[in-house]
Amino acid sequence: MVSLRTVLILGAGASVPYGFPSAQKLKDLICHDLPSKLANTGIDAAKFALFKSSLRRSGCLSVDSFLESRPEYAEVGKAAIAATLLPMEQTGELFDKWDTVRLKPSISQDYLRNWPWYDFLLGVLCDGVKFSAVGDNKLSVITFNYDRSLEHYLFTAVKNRYGESDHECAEAISRIPIVHVYGSLGRLEWQEGSDEANTVPYDSKGEAKHILTAARSIEILREGNEGTPAFVLARQLIKSAQRVYVLGFGYHPVNMERLGISVGSRLPLSSQSTALGLSAEKKRRNGGLVDRKDFFVDADTYTLLHDHVVFD
Repeated sequence: MVSLRTVLILGAGASVPYGFPSAQKLKDLICHDLPSKLANTGIDAAKFALFKSSLRRSGCLSVDSFLESRPEYAEVGKAAIAATLLPMEQTGELFDKWDTVRLKPSISQDYLRNWPWYDFLLGVLCDGVKFSAVGDNKLSVITFNYDRSLEHYLFTAVKNRYGESDHECAEAISRIPIVHVYGSLGRLEWQEGSDEANTVPYDSKGEAKHILTAARSIEILREGNEGTPAFVLARQLIKSAQRVYVLGFGYHPVNMERLGISVGSRLPLSSQSTALGLSAEKKRRNGGLVDRKDFFVDADTYTLLHDHVVFD
């Protein structure tokens, strides 16, 4: 049970164990092969070809950074993001593959560096906890990711663990805020506010009709600002938090500013962050966020939460 006000801030690295790409890999996937997935979406093939060519030769490390300076490609860029990510939303990636991995006589370093941390988090939230108290966990999540893997995982796991109805499970999960600051791939069918215009089911396989709905739900970096409801809520959650854990996050300066995180503001002293792949310069620049030498931990998300965090 999480009894202290705890905020998780998720970047792309936090979703990697579940088959989702880093920001740079997402760009590479879009540049490599996508036209067939955009068939029947109404996206102009010639415009997509120009977008892909410009993106590939832009030197940008992500689609978002490219679209900052090329807003004329925003519509096709969002569709490309949706078409790439939606087929990766697979329930089997969240649950079914991991028993097979664990039964292997040896487990590759790639898996060990990207171990599934949702199971561990679920244990923190639910072990020894009655169903009626699941929503009482003082956990909030701020995510920069478009995928809905965490909320789908929690809903599915809670439903199977407790055997309660969809409606009751949806109510319990909704009491744990998951804030997508740049939008998501659409509402899930069980979520409040879902309707025909904004709902994209998990395991949608990236059908054309779902790509367009998901694309409308995505915001890119240049479209967001600190005044959007999502960022206002995110700052409120961080300000009231007793501890903050930053997982798989890249520390983009604009995102830091929008979260209201700066050297002057300081995070709670118990806060920590994963640092796999984080440059020495980013560690130095952001090291003043807390007055702790162990803020940055050279570990993946699972290892940080399992080995370095005491939830209470």
